[in-house]
Amino acid sequence: MRIHIMCEESDQIKEELKQGHVTFDEEAEYLLIKKENNYLVLKNEMIALTDIVYLESLGHEMIIHMQNNDLHLRMPLYEISRLLNDDFLKISKSVIIRKDQIIHAKAYFSSKFQLTMSNGDKVDVTRTYYYKFREVFGL
Repeated sequence: MRIHIMCEESDQIKEELKQGHVTFDEEAEYLLIKKENNYLVLKNEMIALTDIVYLESLGHEMIIHMQNNDLHLRMPLYEISRLLNDDFLKISKSVIIRKDQIIHAKAYFSSKFQLTMSNGDKVDVTRTYYYKFREVFGL
């Protein structure tokens, strides 16, 4: 794996990563940026966390839904979930939403919610995540 590092602590990080057989190259396929910058870097795409409405996993493909477009990647949802901040919440096995992008929440009788997101898409909070959702939003 080749990686390019863009942060002040790059020397320290390089030493730690060398132990894991990582090489460093400015033309690398992956770019490492500090998480506080509020950007997600995946392959050659740099996405501001504030641009994301929700993330969805469909089989081996992950879709990052944004206001005006979607980005399709072959990456498991759990890998990206570790990179996200507290603005995001997992609402089902295959969906993570950005909390401030909910326009409307409709409760169902079977311990579910249907959410309308800011881009117009509808996503379901499944029973497994129902109580966590209620707790986070004080419902």
